[in-house]
Amino acid sequence: MAASMSSEFLARTVCGSFNRIGFLMGRVPHGAMRVARQTKVFPKPQETNYVLPSHHSRCLFHSANRLSSQKEDVAFDDTDAEDDMAVNELSLEMKPKGYMAARPVDDVYMICHYPPQMVTFHEAMDKLRSQDQWAHIRKPELYKNRTVTISILLDMALEKKKKVVAFTNMVILPHQFKEDNKVLCFAEDSDTQAALDAGAFMVGNADTVQDIVDHRIHHRAFDYCVSTPEMMPSLTKLKEKLRKRFPASKRGSVSNNITAMLNLYSKGHEYKVQGKHNTINCAIGKLSLTNEQLEENMAAIISDVCSHKPLEFGSFIKKLTLTAFLLDGHVLDFKNYLPVSDEDKKLKEELEKLEQST
Repeated sequence: MAASMSSEFLARTVCGSFNRIGFLMGRVPHGAMRVARQTKVFPKPQETNYVLPSHHSRCLFHSANRLSSQKEDVAFDDTDAEDDMAVNELSLEMKPKGYMAARPVDDVYMICHYPPQMVTFHEAMDKLRSQDQWAHIRKPELYKNRTVTISILLDMALEKKKKVVAFTNMVILPHQFKEDNKVLCFAEDSDTQAALDAGAFMVGNADTVQDIVDHRIHHRAFDYCVSTPEMMPSLTKLKEKLRKRFPASKRGSVSNNITAMLNLYSKGHEYKVQGKHNTINCAIGKLSLTNEQLEENMAAIISDVCSHKPLEFGSFIKKLTLTAFLLDGHVLDFKNYLPVSDEDKKLKEELEKLEQST
């Protein structure tokens, strides 16, 4: 009796529970099933109506029951099924690779399951301004006027293996949001007053070069350095000190037009391409500016950036993100800000004329 009880307890423990339909809950080893039949815990299939199906047959049985219940509960309509099939096919075609769908259904969703959702500039700015109001920070006085920045991802490819070389440039924004840059201008004595009137922070000559070399004037006391062509031979000693700030004609920091040169470098806004990632991170203003002013600043930067790649090679910008200091980033729809070729302009004008005539 004790042996039979122990074997029965073993069979029930290993095999699991057995329901009235005849399904064995869990996978049963062959040896345990044999012990259960010997102790008459589970009768043989031939002696009773109980059936012990395999794992595959159980799956088929459940799926068949599920389909039968759906047919009984819901009336089948051919027209509705065709519409559903068309919608499903369309959703499958529009579904991006690696994502659940092209667009989320709800307002709250997992960002990793959907591609970045593009918004307009004004929608993004409204979200940033609202977030600036409720965002909790320890020292709110330090973030009263946050800096708004854009991040531009570029397509540097040209013909075959050629690429656009990483560049740095200056652009004058329509709406200034920071103090003027400190510019050191090397010019002759006759041009000293003209340089000061144009906004030069300091006007230098040959003696100024020696003062910078001897550290009597610190080379970080000014932001940029410009010069006239006549003064360039005397500036060779400053190459190691100034490095990238050393005047060069390619960057427009060597010119006889002192007024235009100083206006560009004193009020200009610098941006540069990061060679490894092909991106530009550039500030366009503060939150104290209006949305229209910030949009005009962004459009000026985009038009200047796109001038470094011919239009025949396609769009220079692949992605544009708008953000503010310690706030969320929003992907923008930037197609309206890209430059248009002359042929496209003519086509648009012709289409507008046709629409007006009709």
